[in-house]
Amino acid sequence: MRNDELPAFTALLDGTHRLLSRNQYEPNPTSTALFFAAMRDYTLDQVRAALDNHLRTSRFVPMPADLLDFLRGDDGSDGRPGAEEAWAAAMLSRDENETVVWTEETAKAWGVAAALLQTDEVGARMAFREVYLREVKKARAQRRPLKWQVMLGHDQARRAEAVRRAQAEGKAVEGPELEALAYTPARGPVELLEAPASAQVQSPAAIEGRAKLRVLTESMKARICARERSDAVGKELTKEAAERAAERVADYEARRRTSAQQEPLPMPRKSRGVAA
Repeated sequence: MRNDELPAFTALLDGTHRLLSRNQYEPNPTSTALFFAAMRDYTLDQVRAALDNHLRTSRFVPMPADLLDFLRGDDGSDGRPGAEEAWAAAMLSRDENETVVWTEETAKAWGVAAALLQTDEVGARMAFREVYLREVKKARAQRRPLKWQVMLGHDQARRAEAVRRAQAEGKAVEGPELEALAYTPARGPVELLEAPASAQVQSPAAIEGRAKLRVLTESMKARICARERSDAVGKELTKEAAERAAERVADYEARRRTSAQQEPLPMPRKSRGVAA
């Protein structure tokens, strides 16, 4: 607020305090000046909206922290989902056919949690919650507006439905670029990286996404190559073991045949006759 808006702010604050204190509030220039200083980063209209919200939701006189919670969105008024709701949305992304509409903070938290999910779901959930709450707090402190992103699944029908459902819920995901993405067949990591720059969305989020995708793709290629090398070595070792086993069997058979040929024939036994 500007300094010349102090009288208007004072009138709003005094009126709110008198109403909620049942006329027991006495104006105090010092406390009013401190309150005004705490609201300096917001416009008078924003502060008025915060006071109106406080009147509708509280029976107590407002403190600066009460209005700042509303103005920063810490009470959920900025539209960002809670940690549990964000986790539920992120879990949908495990199905590659599913199209997921989530926030920037959800995407960042899922990037950390997904690596743990296969071995420790509880740990993954805890990590997701910690990162998500930290990113939300940072975004609110920087007063970054809520931004919804779409992660495309392979099922085209689900893509269209996910976008329509998000729009019906009031999520700002409309726009020509998004509509084009929502109905375009999904492309694999390599195809996306090799696509011409003019065919890609040139937003900062898209650029960052392509960079992360490039790292993921290279990591996948490295794991595949390592697995192929391991398989090749394993097959070679198996082949050598089989050949050595066959040689041992052949050697044993040869020695057995030789031993059988060299063994002397048994002498015939004399029959016992009756003495003459």
